[in-house]
Amino acid sequence: MIGALDHPQLTHDWFTTVLLRVGGRGLVIYERWAISSSGIVDVRGVADRGEVILDVYYLMYLISFLMVFVLFKRWRDDGWLKVRKHVVYDAVFMSLTATLIGAKAAYILIYNPDFYFREPATTGETLRRIFLNWSGMASHGAAFAIVLGAFLWWLKSRAPVVHMGDVGCTAGAFGAICVRLANFLNGELYGREAPGWLPWAMHFEVRNGRGNKLFVQEGRWFELASVAQPDGTLARQYVETQPYHLGYELVHRGTNGVRHVDPAAVPGDLQQVMLQVITSPRHPSQLYQCLLEGVLLFAFMVFMRKRVRRAGVLAGIFFAGYAGARFIGEFFREPDKQFQSAENPLGTVLGPLSMGQLLSLGMLAFGLGVIAYFLRRGRLISEIEMWPPEPPAAAETTAVVATAPGSQAPEKSSSR
Repeated sequence: MIGALDHPQLTHDWFTTVLLRVGGRGLVIYERWAISSSGIVDVRGVADRGEVILDVYYLMYLISFLMVFVLFKRWRDDGWLKVRKHVVYDAVFMSLTATLIGAKAAYILIYNPDFYFREPATTGETLRRIFLNWSGMASHGAAFAIVLGAFLWWLKSRAPVVHMGDVGCTAGAFGAICVRLANFLNGELYGREAPGWLPWAMHFEVRNGRGNKLFVQEGRWFELASVAQPDGTLARQYVETQPYHLGYELVHRGTNGVRHVDPAAVPGDLQQVMLQVITSPRHPSQLYQCLLEGVLLFAFMVFMRKRVRRAGVLAGIFFAGYAGARFIGEFFREPDKQFQSAENPLGTVLGPLSMGQLLSLGMLAFGLGVIAYFLRRGRLISEIEMWPPEPPAAAETTAVVATAPGSQAPEKSSSR
């Protein structure tokens, strides 16, 4: 019998990744306390909690972009990256904007267009799904948007975006560590069923494509959804829904903790109870991906930074390395719910390939092409000049002052 571990959300009902939320009761902290003009109130168990403004996922994105800034500044200061100080801020802003737009757009248009555009919803509800706490993020879309943004930046200014891309891609590998940790803490994107000999296999809560928890009662399936009330407010209610297509178990939360229930033999005292659906023992694939796409790739890129001679090669290593790691990780990761069905439980989209693997093949080809191109035609990093160059007028003024009769030599500029 497998010694499966429970994800913290199962065994600790206080466990949550939501750090800040704004609702009718004020600012809610850690899903436990609401701060408003009336003071601090305990809101555990309150259904209408408002909109998420900060959770672990968002926090990890913030940490990732702080690393973008740190690497740009550190490698500029040590002379490896030859750009002026203000360019660091421009690069961080561009990568942040491209990531948010590209990652969200790819998830909405590729992974889940039915939910955003085809399910019945008012215009306001559709916008809420896209811009508030309904929208997922797709890493392939972020990578595409950053490449496109860098290309447009180069067209406009002829900035050394290829070399800056080496730095940004290294920070991207660090970002993969953060994002996969957030996936694990959120209990999402868990793995496929694990073999009986794997001691670190885990149970995770099952949610559908709308992010709602699933429940079973007397063989009928329900989701805990927010339903509009006649007075315009939202209330959490059990709504009948479609069954889960993969292996699952049931749990009951009682005063004595979490009780695991075999779906094929529900005890008599739980026949009339809503039993929450959890996965059968699964691979914690978020941690696998954190190691492959993040830790190992980031360490390798830092190791290779001063060993590559031409700009662009390090960025190519990231695209090829990330795609290869993601392709491997998909063999352990849960299928995309949007592509699952009773006939296609693994959610494949082309033969045995998942959507993530299909996109990774394109990304891998791109990365290998980038490496091959810049190994032959990339600029030598040692020969890249400071960008942007000093304005000609400033250089001429300095020369005149330096040669004027009776004048002293100008002080050395500290800008680099």
